[in-house]
Amino acid sequence: MKEHDIQQRLAAFIGQETEYWDFWGAIRIVKDGKILWETSRGYSCAEFGVKNTMSTRFTIASVSKQFTAFAVMLLYDRGLLSLDEDANAFLPEDMHIPAGITVHDLLAHTSGLYNFYNFEDNFYIGEDRLPYDRKAFLSKWILKQPVNVPGESFNYNNSNYNLLAWIIEYVSKQSYAEFLCENIFLPLGMVSTVFDDGVAVHENKANSYMHDYGETVRVPYVNNLFLMGAGALVSNCDDLQKWYECLKEGKLLSAKAYKRFFAENMNHYCYGLNRYDRNGITMYSHGGDANGIAAYTQYFFEDDLL
Repeated sequence: MKEHDIQQRLAAFIGQETEYWDFWGAIRIVKDGKILWETSRGYSCAEFGVKNTMSTRFTIASVSKQFTAFAVMLLYDRGLLSLDEDANAFLPEDMHIPAGITVHDLLAHTSGLYNFYNFEDNFYIGEDRLPYDRKAFLSKWILKQPVNVPGESFNYNNSNYNLLAWIIEYVSKQSYAEFLCENIFLPLGMVSTVFDDGVAVHENKANSYMHDYGETVRVPYVNNLFLMGAGALVSNCDDLQKWYECLKEGKLLSAKAYKRFFAENMNHYCYGLNRYDRNGITMYSHGGDANGIAAYTQYFFEDDLL
C-alpha cells in the first residue's frame, strides 16, 4: 500500500475515533524515522481557549514507569545495585520493606506487596490530596500485609515503582527528578520532559479535564509526589520519539542491560513495558491512566514503527 493511501486510512479511522470519544490531545505515528501521520485536537487550556498543538506537553501517567525502570538499569550498569539482591540493600534502614523482595521483583511487579491503589482503601480522593510524607506513606499504605510471596505472581502495583524511585534517590544521592534529567532527558535532548511535582509551572503543559454529567470540568487536585516513580512525568510527542530512538538504537545502556530491560517476565511484563508477539512481530507497549489523562505508547522495533 502506498504511503498516501495509508495516511488517508489513518486519518479516516483515527478521525472517527477521536470524534466519537471527544478526544483532546495529540497522536503521532512514526515509520522509519519519518512522521507518517499526526494530529492534535482539543484544548490545553479550555478556560482561555488555548488549543493543543503537536508540541503541547501532557502528563503521561504510567508511561512514566519505563523511564523509572531505565534509570534503575543505568545504576545497574554502573555497578551501583544488583537486580537480584534484596531491595533493602538499596533503601535507607528506616524505609525497609519485607525481606526477600528483590529489585527485580519491584521492576517486574512480582513483589507481593499489598496494592493500596484500589477503590476500597480510600486513597483516591482522600489521602492523595494531603501533604506528602514519604515515611508515613510507606508505613500506612505500602507496608500492609503482603498478598503474595515475592516472585510468586504478577500484581501491577504503583508501590513497586514508588520504591524504585526511592532506591534511585538513595543510591544516586540525587533526587529522582535530577537523576532522570541529568542521565536520560538531557543526553537524549528531551528538553520537554520533566517530573511534575505539582507546584512548578511548566510552560506549554496541558491542563487535565474530564466529563462530569456531560460538562467539561477540571480534574480534582491530587498531590503528584505520591506518584513519583509510578507516574507524573510530563512529555510530548517530539520527546517520546527521541525516547523510542534511544530504545531502538540501544543508547545509554549496555547490551547486557538492554537484554534484561526487555526480557519478558510474568504476565508479558518486562521492566516498565509490556511485551507481546503479534503475527510474528514483537510489540512493546505501556499505557497510563489517571483522572483526565490517558497515555499510550507502542514500539515495533523490527518494523521501525512508533
